[in-house]
Amino acid sequence: RPTTEKSRSRRGAINLIGRVANVLFGNCDDRDAKNQEILTKKYNYLIDEIVTEKVGVGILIFEVALEEQIALLNLILIQYSFETKSLESVVNAVIHGSIHYSLLDSSTLKKIEQRSQLKIPIIDSYEFILYKTIPLPIQLQNNTYTVIAPNADYIAVDKSRLYYVELSTLQISKCKKTINQLICEHEQHIFHADGSCEISVFRRPDVLPDSCIVKYVSFNVKILHRLEGTNSWLFVTNVENIIIKCKNISESLEKRVNGTGILRLDTHCEANTDDDTILIPKRKILSKIYKDFDFVPKLSESVILEFQLSIQKTTSENLLSMKNTN
Repeated sequence: RPTTEKSRSRRGAINLIGRVANVLFGNCDDRDAKNQEILTKKYNYLIDEIVTEKVGVGILIFEVALEEQIALLNLILIQYSFETKSLESVVNAVIHGSIHYSLLDSSTLKKIEQRSQLKIPIIDSYEFILYKTIPLPIQLQNNTYTVIAPNADYIAVDKSRLYYVELSTLQISKCKKTINQLICEHEQHIFHADGSCEISVFRRPDVLPDSCIVKYVSFNVKILHRLEGTNSWLFVTNVENIIIKCKNISESLEKRVNGTGILRLDTHCEANTDDDTILIPKRKILSKIYKDFDFVPKLSESVILEFQLSIQKTTSENLLSMKNTN
């Protein structure tokens, strides 16, 4: 045994010296090769882990950037929706005749209020219906016509038709206009209906009063005057051929008229005259016109001839109507 232990210690010393020599001189044995293989495997594993982590970090960075872009897009969409609603509010305010707060803020409004003076008119409770007086020539014979000379451009009549006010075009232009009313200064006289030519014709259109100023004129010119806010025309002519064309009717209608009268057209029709004048109705009528505004005084029982023209295959009940006088 002592010999064996001594040989073992010598062998360990020799191995240690050999190991040191291998390390010093760079010689590799089996153990070094095994360690090298283990280190290579660990290195490759670390490389794979690094690549995997790099891919994961890249995906995370892309997701963060995508979320930022989505958040920015949502913010832009919210701002666009808000601006769209603001624009709709501005348009609705303009339609209803007001100013939106985004166009005129409170500070600007306060400055305007400080510089402006508000005048509130005192309005009387007199209510009148305004009529425009249009002298309508009545044909007597050939080119001779008679016409009533009006005393005023406009006549405002109360609902009882007992009182009226005469107004000129200049006075009407000075009135304040609201949605459906005119507010005028009370500088005109209010007359009783008795004795007025216009009011007498207004109340009794079948009688020509003595108070009217009747004039006789001679001319040979066709007159077509559109009544404001309506699809009606006053006409004065000797002989005129009128051709009516409608969208819902394949064939046109030709009618010869003469004298003085009122021509009304349906919104889907138009009329042509001999001199290629085209009468085109409006699709939308904004004015409120009362039906009893057509006053043509009867000079005799045979002066006025009223008739309705109707065409088969049409869906309109009042395609064309005329009030004609010979």
